[in-house]
Parts: sequence; C-alpha cells; structure tokens
Amino acid sequence: MLTQRTPREDPERWLFAAELSLDGTLRPVRGVVSFAIAAIAAGLHGVIVARENLREIEVLARIRMEENVRVEAVGFDCLRQVFDWLYEGKLDGVATISDIHAATSLRPVRAPANFDDMVLHPLLEKAALVSAVGLHSLLFARASR
Repeated sequence: MLTQRTPREDPERWLFAAELSLDGTLRPVRGVVSFAIAAIAAGLHGVIVARENLREIEVLARIRMEENVRVEAVGFDCLRQVFDWLYEGKLDGVATISDIHAATSLRPVRAPANFDDMVLHPLLEKAALVSAVGLHSLLFARASR
C-alpha cells in the first residue's frame, strides 16, 4: 500500500526551472533570470534551479528597484536533493540565495538619459547627429526667458 506524504514546503509556492536528465541530475537552463522575475511577478516564495544557474540569479540580489519583494533561490544538483528538501527540509550541500530583491512592478531601473531620449527640433537633431557621428562635443543650453 502506498502512503502519500505531505511535503514540508508547498511546491505550488515555488517555480521550478531546470532540465531533468535521465539519471536524475539537474542541468542548467537558459533564461533563468526571466524565470526568477516571473516568480516574483506571480508572488511566489522563490525559484528552484540547477546549482549552475544560481550565479545568474545572484545578479537580481544586487539590483535595487523601487518596490522590493523578497524571494529565494535554491540550487540543487539532483532530483533526490529536491525531494529531500521538499519532504524533510534537508539543505545539506544545497546552494541558496536568500532575499533577492526585485521590483513587483517589473519596471526597469531608470538608465541615465542618452541621445535617444532627446526630443529636439529637426535642425537641432541633425546638428546633434552630425556631432555624434564625428565624435565631437556639443552643448545645448536652454535660453532663459
């Protein structure tokens, strides 16, 4: 008779992003940062990835955005470790990142203004373009009224 155990961690609160090989090892996947952002947007507790993908997710821990939300990332080597963690809470030899901060609104961090952000009169735009192509400096000053 099979008995069903209740996991200590609710799997529905986590996003799982790894490739499972036939021998049970977890392989890294592309775009794991996007998966982590999707987990944040969905209000999940965290993301489960292959250990090799944790380095990519560490970038999110360094990004500071306007509205912070805490999310965790846990990296495993094999499926057995995932089950040990889910059912017994074991984190032996498992890599984790706690408190990844990212925006709930998923708005990008405002970059400094650049040439593409300028709204100019067509003649001034052409002057700026010619100056930029020639690697010359140009200073626009607003006339005071």
